[in-house]
Amino acid sequence: ADALFLPSREEGFGIPVLEAGLTGMPVFCADIPPLRDLGGIFAKYFSLDESPEQIAAMIVENLSASPLFRFRVHVRSHYAWRQIYQQKIEMLIRKGEK
Repeated sequence: ADALFLPSREEGFGIPVLEAGLTGMPVFCADIPPLRDLGGIFAKYFSLDESPEQIAAMIVENLSASPLFRFRVHVRSHYAWRQIYQQKIEMLIRKGEK
């Protein structure tokens, strides 16, 4: 996953926020006390009164500004096994068949 999206109205503790922190995953969650207590300054919060479009725009804006997220996207799009095979391996196999 690229991010944790937690739109809960109620949470007892919010373990997913801690798990996201351990994996370095950005956290986007509802602005409720248990989640704010756990996420502190490290999470991004939204009001559940905001429209889905506003929340989505905030998430996209934050992820787009993150060099780490942009690097992850770059690596996934340029170094997936399919691309590595097509760019580096397939031509070697075809040369061996001749």
